[in-house]
Amino acid sequence: MDIIKKENILDIDTNIYLNNIMNNQTFPWFFLSNSALGGKKAEENYSWAHLLYTDKKRNSEWYPQFELSIQKIIKSFNLKGELLRARIGLHTSMKKEVLGTPHIDTDLKHKVILYYFNDSDGHTYFYENRKVIKKIKPVCNSAVCFNGTIIHSSSKPVKTIKRLVLNLNISL
Repeated sequence: MDIIKKENILDIDTNIYLNNIMNNQTFPWFFLSNSALGGKKAEENYSWAHLLYTDKKRNSEWYPQFELSIQKIIKSFNLKGELLRARIGLHTSMKKEVLGTPHIDTDLKHKVILYYFNDSDGHTYFYENRKVIKKIKPVCNSAVCFNGTIIHSSSKPVKTIKRLVLNLNISL
């Protein structure tokens, strides 16, 4: 299983700038009854999201503030494909462990990059044959890249108040 993790992806000022945008009361978050698209609705598996880019076009007026950083993140993994989707995810703590629905993001051949905006104990889990085979703890300004066929899930943080992640899907 090829899961590549890199640290110090963006310069620290850019990370702070993007965090300030998302943590401002003017930034719109949208409720998802299940953070995994197509997953079953679950009372504890809700999250908040902001879809920046989808269907080969920007989906948000906020996309330009993130665009150069998205390009830099993709370039850091030497990916040449087309951006399919860029979605920011926000999970808030329930003070107990809650794993998201195991899933893949799309049936199209793609790579996934998860960029972590903050330190959090809301791990990303990876599965094989319905068993957890790896988990990655979000570290501020780090990212993981993996084949989109790998089943994965998010989790809610327990000790930290939130988990902020940029989910990028790039065509192969």
